[in-house]
Amino acid sequence: MKKYKFYKKPSIGSSAGYQILDKAILSLYRARRILLVAARGILLAVVISMAFGSHAFAYDLNPETDKEKKIDMLILEGLDYIHKGEYGESYKTFFGIREIDSESPVSYFYTSAALLWIMTDYRNFYYVEEFNAEVAESIERSKALIEKNKDDAWAFFYLGASYGFRGLKSAKYGQYIKAFTDGLRGLNRINKVGKLNPAITDVLYATGSYNFWKAHFSYVYLDENAVKEKILKSFSLLEHSAKEGKYTTLESEAALLNFSTESEQYDYAITLGEDIISRYPKYIYCLWYLGRSYIGKAKLEKNDAMQEFYVDKAIKNFNNILAILEDSQYATPFSFLEVAYYIAYAKSILKQASPALPLASKSFKDLEQVYLDYVVNKKAYNADIVYIKDIENDMKKLLATLKNE
Repeated sequence: MKKYKFYKKPSIGSSAGYQILDKAILSLYRARRILLVAARGILLAVVISMAFGSHAFAYDLNPETDKEKKIDMLILEGLDYIHKGEYGESYKTFFGIREIDSESPVSYFYTSAALLWIMTDYRNFYYVEEFNAEVAESIERSKALIEKNKDDAWAFFYLGASYGFRGLKSAKYGQYIKAFTDGLRGLNRINKVGKLNPAITDVLYATGSYNFWKAHFSYVYLDENAVKEKILKSFSLLEHSAKEGKYTTLESEAALLNFSTESEQYDYAITLGEDIISRYPKYIYCLWYLGRSYIGKAKLEKNDAMQEFYVDKAIKNFNNILAILEDSQYATPFSFLEVAYYIAYAKSILKQASPALPLASKSFKDLEQVYLDYVVNKKAYNADIVYIKDIENDMKKLLATLKNE
């Protein structure tokens, strides 16, 4: 594995007042990012770990009864559909679990997971109300299990993960107090799982993901060596779960792709990402990060031929995403706009202002119309304002760069 690059503390305002303000802004942003991805890490670990089963319903590490085996099979089948990009089939499969066990939170937990993945991976914000109903049902049913058995580790797993899902959704809409509250609730329940049942080792995927983001954004108050130590620990946990985990292998690999992209370890990210996509060509979550890694690698290349090589790979990658979006019922204008942005950005690396500028200008105009339709005129329910503003700012910067070339 490549050595990891670590961050120096950012320079902030010169006056005491600006320093306080900047630290507050950085802390808020850091909290948002930690929750957004750490929550996903915890939740995905829970989703995969749930394939082992629940003590309350006699699902254990080795399902034996026909009922246990059937639920275990449906969970694995639903997860495989996610990896193959078949989100609708995944939702249907998870929904079918409640026909086998109508009292447990299992089905509601997984359907809320599928809905949140659709919203996240396809930049699709249509399913918020349905998600809210499913995750609320999962929470209430998990609480009911704990009332019957205070030592039910799997019930705490479901409850902690469901709180995390709800917190993740709140963070996406800028509701940080709600997100933080549910995030803490989720972490407290997940931490209890290890005490009740140390055999649930898949939690390493959750803790590895959480530790990375906590370290990644802790440079404001930790020295560089402390940040480095925490990041190395997070990668070690994820590598262990990727190698040894029975159900967390692919999710841990996807997390390592995400984190190596964020920490600018592009060689490692590209090798891992290409391997994942060779097995799961429509795993759109990984395609987004692989494309960003190609762009990052191209920006660092000093050799013109190699820079062009990685730009070409980036454009082909985002065209692959475009093909998936065009064939998907879950694609929205936001996902198409993001693809257009990255293709324009990739072309801009080669100083190709002439082909990149028209694409970027059109994308920005499209974004303004989408923003007007979806947010101002309320054509779609509860669009992700934080996400829209992020991509709007990115497009503004790209346009300014291209116009100055």
